[in-house]
Amino acid sequence: SIVGTFLAGFILIAHFSISQIIIGMAIALFLLSSVVGSASNKIKFIVIIMLVLVSIVSYKVIKPPKNVWETQYSHTEVLTVGDMKVLKIDNKWHSAMFLNRADLAFGYTKYYLLGKGLNPGAQKFLMIGGGGFTVASNFIKRYPDIKVDVVEIDPLLSEIAQKEFGLEKNARLTIFNEDGRTFINRQ
Repeated sequence: SIVGTFLAGFILIAHFSISQIIIGMAIALFLLSSVVGSASNKIKFIVIIMLVLVSIVSYKVIKPPKNVWETQYSHTEVLTVGDMKVLKIDNKWHSAMFLNRADLAFGYTKYYLLGKGLNPGAQKFLMIGGGGFTVASNFIKRYPDIKVDVVEIDPLLSEIAQKEFGLEKNARLTIFNEDGRTFINRQ
């Protein structure tokens, strides 16, 4: 159990996507069942080897659609739903933007604007978790005097936000790719 825990936590999850881990485990189970099963049944053994080979070849040949990513931390998709582009991480909507207007798409994200209203002299804004960076982008466009720091653990989400959600490089936006708790403790 200890070996499995450390193997999963420090090696598998750290170096492979979820799809690679699942396919690898399937291959390992196929091979293990062929060794443990009756070796006299050659047809069974050949079928298992064929399934393993087909799995390996299909994993290398079949690529996910261009709007799907397996990051180190999650399964991520970008979808168009009605008049919105949505960032979906592990089957939950995390960010969205309207395709035809600059408003914030989710109702709760509009509450972020209260920060500037309650503290009009604020110079900096910190976000723990960037997602599609829609709130950070909105702040930069809306308030030309504010600097925005975003702590996002998954560096690939920053790239996805640039490619899919129009996140632009800006001197007033600083992205820290690290765990939010680590960032807060360090500050």
